[in-house]
Amino acid sequence: MNKNFTTLLLAMFSLIPLAGLSAAENISYSQLSLSADGSAVSGLALPDPQGITNIMPGMDSRFPTSSHVIFNPSLTLRDRTDDPSGDFYPFAAGKTGDTDQDGNAINRGILSGMGSEAGHPGLFANGGDTKKLWDRALKSYRELDFQIAYEDIGLICHLTQDQAVPVHAANINHVVTFGDNFESAVKKNLSLFDKVKAKAEAMLMKDMQPYEYYQALQDDTRSHLAGWVNPQSGKMYWPPSADARAGQDATRGSWSHYSDDKDTYDKNVSPEIIQTQTVKAAAYTEGVLKAAARLLPPVAGRMSALRTEDKNGAPVDFKLNIHDNRLGDVQIKIERPLYGLVWQQEASLYTSAQTIPSVTFSMQLPALAGAIKGKDIIVVTLTDKDGNVSRAETKVRYEAPYDSSN
Repeated sequence: MNKNFTTLLLAMFSLIPLAGLSAAENISYSQLSLSADGSAVSGLALPDPQGITNIMPGMDSRFPTSSHVIFNPSLTLRDRTDDPSGDFYPFAAGKTGDTDQDGNAINRGILSGMGSEAGHPGLFANGGDTKKLWDRALKSYRELDFQIAYEDIGLICHLTQDQAVPVHAANINHVVTFGDNFESAVKKNLSLFDKVKAKAEAMLMKDMQPYEYYQALQDDTRSHLAGWVNPQSGKMYWPPSADARAGQDATRGSWSHYSDDKDTYDKNVSPEIIQTQTVKAAAYTEGVLKAAARLLPPVAGRMSALRTEDKNGAPVDFKLNIHDNRLGDVQIKIERPLYGLVWQQEASLYTSAQTIPSVTFSMQLPALAGAIKGKDIIVVTLTDKDGNVSRAETKVRYEAPYDSSN
């Protein structure tokens, strides 16, 4: 961590209003101090940030307080070309070989988003805007920026998984306490997923929009908070925030606090909580991914319609690339509105090492008896097996054939 960023971060901490925090949290703030190398002073251990985008626009990260590695196995990532469901393209983990402007390797995709804290709008936020992320993913996807689109879907997964964690659903600030016992127990026990995987696969999730699983899981987790009690004290491990309501994102409301300002959860005392919530985190993640796979539309790229004879009634060579996140057939409707012509075709997608399932489609549109004055365009409507529809158009252009005699 450079000294300029250290100064910036310390200045920002000094401006944070502390009135909504407990006494113990205020003490944590007063002790929070960073040295230039990212290590803590005042005897407090502070994890190295993974970036700084959530602290200021254009910066990347908050202090990671948990691990989402356990939700990354094949349960939540269809990555085989022979997978009968064909839910996700084989390179959802990110296409290797890309580099950033500094030449550093990057690997964008579902897994990079799932492991990233970038979906949180701020350093201390327990949640994020999954609807905004889904809208952004759809925009990137329609613009053929598939890696970025899938990374945003991974961010939705991450935020949804967070809502299985009681401290998130209760909206307790656990960054200032340098973590939460429940999250730490998950991080240190990655084998737990293998024990609950079958239960997660057996859960039947309601079909929703990808971004809706976040609130549904938060509501479910919060409904159990009152019953998750420390048997030694009789007090809730994670009291819910006072203004929390079902169907409303509690992470945008007031802070809550640990009972007696102390994190008392012990997985050895209450192991059933961590097991149940791990199952739900995995199952709801599966719901997000299945919903995304079902709703992502087919998209057209590199579409062109060219005449090579200098007359409007000449044949037209039409070509486009078709992409969809699932294998299978895509229905193609080709219209030439100026002439009232319509063609129906079908194309089967296949996978490659370069992109999501795709195919290059071409055909020659026949010569016409006579030209009609007006805007000559080709309109394509694509419909995938899930009923998703997209539309694109291109102008019919004249392009002189290459003269090899010159």
